[in-house]
Amino acid sequence: MRPLIGVTSYYIGKGEDSERSRGFGRDISVSSMDYLRSLRRVDSTPVPLPVMNDEKYISDIANKFDGFLFSGGADIDPKNYGETLKIFDDPTVSDSIKLVPERDEFELKLLKKAIEKNKPVLGICRGIQLINVYYDGTLKQDLRDSKNVKYNHMPSSSPKWNPIHEVRFEKNSEVRNAYNEERIQVNSFHHQIIDDVGKGLKVTARASDSTIEAIEDPNEKFVVGVQWHPEMMTEKYSKQLKIFQRFVNAIDLD
Repeated sequence: MRPLIGVTSYYIGKGEDSERSRGFGRDISVSSMDYLRSLRRVDSTPVPLPVMNDEKYISDIANKFDGFLFSGGADIDPKNYGETLKIFDDPTVSDSIKLVPERDEFELKLLKKAIEKNKPVLGICRGIQLINVYYDGTLKQDLRDSKNVKYNHMPSSSPKWNPIHEVRFEKNSEVRNAYNEERIQVNSFHHQIIDDVGKGLKVTARASDSTIEAIEDPNEKFVVGVQWHPEMMTEKYSKQLKIFQRFVNAIDLD
């Protein structure tokens, strides 16, 4: 019996990129095939989850699915971690900011239910940031606002699978145990980073410039977030499947 994995989706509101996405003014739910293919390759059954802020729906899927992958996407609204949206002098920073409050609300509710029900959780890119915010952590609204960042973590032109920088793993962590290596090369497509780490979370990987690249809750069965996009790398670098395999292995099937 293959575990059933719920994968959160992108949400495109009516009128927003609707013609380009063939939405014709309708709300659209979109899921990247990279997540679904990677999960399928580790013998699980992935299902995209549309954004629907209906309490019964959220409760139903929290009960029905065996694990949840919180995917990448738009920025988390700063109000969710006690801040207001900053105004940056650099217009390219402002152009990078994209908020979808409907998705924030849905995913924070679903994450709460998943953790309460002891369902394994894997967060990728936006997903790691969502986990950190849920645990009362904060984010840097743009990494260019941090003096410590030395790398271009959001290259404008790079193949999705292309390694950009190294990450180093902490001992006795889920990511270290997944990859069975001290460090690996990863891709990078994010303009926000974790600032204050959420309560009870452990930092388990960093880039050489100290940017946080992985976190976990050591008191839960499996609540792990990674900042890079392993799903984009799996077809060219099969080792990137290891984090998906560890996630799926954490699931208990009756």
